[in-house]
Amino acid sequence: MQHLKKWAYSPPLVYLYVLLTILSGCGIGTPLRTKSSFSYCFDGENTGLDTMLKLNGFFYIKNEVNKNLIINKSNVGNFQPAFKFYENGFVHRNPYILLDLNKSKFGSRIDNFSGADFGRYILNGDTIKIQLVEPPGGQTQDIYEVWFVIIDKYNMRPVYWGDPDLVSDKTVEEYIKKGPYRNETFTFYPMESKINPEKTWIYNKRWFKCNKN
Repeated sequence: MQHLKKWAYSPPLVYLYVLLTILSGCGIGTPLRTKSSFSYCFDGENTGLDTMLKLNGFFYIKNEVNKNLIINKSNVGNFQPAFKFYENGFVHRNPYILLDLNKSKFGSRIDNFSGADFGRYILNGDTIKIQLVEPPGGQTQDIYEVWFVIIDKYNMRPVYWGDPDLVSDKTVEEYIKKGPYRNETFTFYPMESKINPEKTWIYNKRWFKCNKN
């Protein structure tokens, strides 16, 4: 009889577990794997990157398709991927929607960039190491890592793009040989507009900050 009583109360717990699993898959809550793999915690300190790169703009992939284009809201897709760096270590991907803040759509998510990949970068010599997290609401909200070697203040080159848990001398070497964008240069595009990191979806996540309080 006691076993029957226990079983009578167990279905709600099962339903709750299933519900939480479904919600997690739908992007409700950051996956544990993403949190644990995010190792470049944000402290807000000046990184010194402004002495090595121009920061009053963003860096986009320069190729045969876009080399003669002037960026505007109708052709921004030709400038992906692109990265915007901040002096305090904050970084986000594909920032070109900031270019026209007065238009209803081209910059409409300026308040919190709910659909943008945000993260943190650190400097290691002439290498920028970035960890970015996909926004909530998707299927996975995954984390990925990108490394750039600085060529000069206006250009940089990727040397790794992949899983942060798989970074090693070997995987970097493999990427340089056959990885995507490995032969491309990311070049500077001036843009004074920038977001306030404190208004983004990632900023107040405990796993994002060095200070967890």
